[in-house]
Formats: sequence, C-alpha cells, structure tokens
Amino acid sequence: MDNENNILVILDDALSPEHLVGRAKEAFDYSFTSCGVRKPFSCLGGGIVFTDNEEKYSVLKEYILRTRKKMKTKNKIIQFILSLSFFFAFRSFIYPFTLFLRRKTRLLDSFFNEVNNDVYIIKPEYYWDMCGFQKRIGINQLKKIKFMINRRREIGNLYFNLFCSSYPEIKQYWEINTPYSHIPFLHPNRDELQKYLLENGIETEKYFDYIIPELNQYKDDGKFHRAKHLSNQIINLPIYVTLKKRTILKIVETIKQFDIYVKKNTPPPPSVLL
Repeated sequence: MDNENNILVILDDALSPEHLVGRAKEAFDYSFTSCGVRKPFSCLGGGIVFTDNEEKYSVLKEYILRTRKKMKTKNKIIQFILSLSFFFAFRSFIYPFTLFLRRKTRLLDSFFNEVNNDVYIIKPEYYWDMCGFQKRIGINQLKKIKFMINRRREIGNLYFNLFCSSYPEIKQYWEINTPYSHIPFLHPNRDELQKYLLENGIETEKYFDYIIPELNQYKDDGKFHRAKHLSNQIINLPIYVTLKKRTILKIVETIKQFDIYVKKNTPPPPSVLL
C-alpha cells in the first residue's frame, strides 16, 4: 500500500517466499503464501502471512480474530479426515490410484484444477478456517523451506540447460537460478504432447488452461486472443522435490522424440502459385 498516494498494489508472485529475506524496507506490507494441498509448500489447506511490521501484524491479527467463525467439532473431524486422505493420496504406492481417480472421475477436480476453486466452488478451500494440526504441519514445513527452494532452483536449472539448445525460445520466458513453483513449457501441440507424455508414463498439468477474463468474477466482453493463444500452449512439467535427474532426462528426451515424430508425419504445406 502506497499511503502517500493511497494506491493498493497486489502482486501475484508465486515463485517462492525467498525474496522475503533481505528485502528492501517497506517494499510491501504483507506477503500472502497459499498453502493448499496442490502447492509445493503445504499445510494441507489454508495459508501463511509474512510481515516484519509489528503494527501491521496487530491490525491483521485483530481483523482475523474479529471475523473468524469458530469451527464446529464436526467440521474439524471432517477436515482431519480430508487432510489425512491428502497425506496418503500422495504416497508413492497409492499415487497411481490417485491418478486413476483423477483421470476417470471428477472427484479430485478441486484439488488438481485451479479453475475449479476460482469458478465452481462456492466456498473455496482457502476460505476455510485452519485447525491447529494444519498449522503445526505448516510450521514443520517452514523448517524445510530452504531445502525446497534450493531443490526447485536445481530442477529449473537442469530443465533449462537440457532444453535451451533444442528450444532456444525458452530463454524468452525462463531464467536460470530461479526457484520456480511451476515449469511452464510452451508447445503448439500442447494437448497431443500431454497425451504422448502420459503414454510414456509422464504426468503433466494444464494448470493455466484458462484466462482471467473467462472467469465469472472477471467476465469481460472483450476478446484476449494473445492470452488465450498462450494459455492453450502451456503445459507444466513435473517439479516435485524428489524428482530424479534421470527422470528429467527422460521427460526432455520424450518431448524431443514427440517433435521428431510430428515433423516426420506432418505433410509439407501446399505450394502457392504467384
């Protein structure tokens, strides 16, 4: 907030909270980090707020205490069961079943597809009150934040170095030494590529398969062709912290194989007589 000019600035900076350390004094009032189950940093729902200003902390705390509704015991039990389910759903021996449910049903849409929370859910998960056990999970994960940030930086650098020679255009939207929360790869045949990767055992995301003007709360009569064009090309590659180098090599090589196949099987454009 610019108090002198009464300007509110909201920045969607989802890469990581790394920049909070050593930032310029009074550069921003609050930094909000979502900790939903889909996020690399999670407390199985809810979020966390950073500020180094005691007065701003008191204002926010007073507001939360004034507006928060006490969660009923029944809802706490439901939240605990959900959180326990999330914990097991991402274990390596159960995750194949989780993926099966995701692909064959709509039961997990709200956890894997951001647009569901933005549009279809009346009360998204980030509006729920947090239970004490969720806060403890989040605090425990904060102890690992440096490891997660460094690991995401390492994975991003490896992808960059493996892609840049064959796909030099990534230098226009990727940077080295950046702890990405997502690895966005633009491809003109995004849907076909995703299917091909899945056939080779590689799970990917069409996380931003929509644009803001399409959401009901931001509905606009105008057309945003460039934004739509880009959203139709973005595929997010795996970036989980236990990702092995050999798996990243396989992902990159599989994408290259797909492009070689497409090039060989695409007929040349028809000649045009002038």
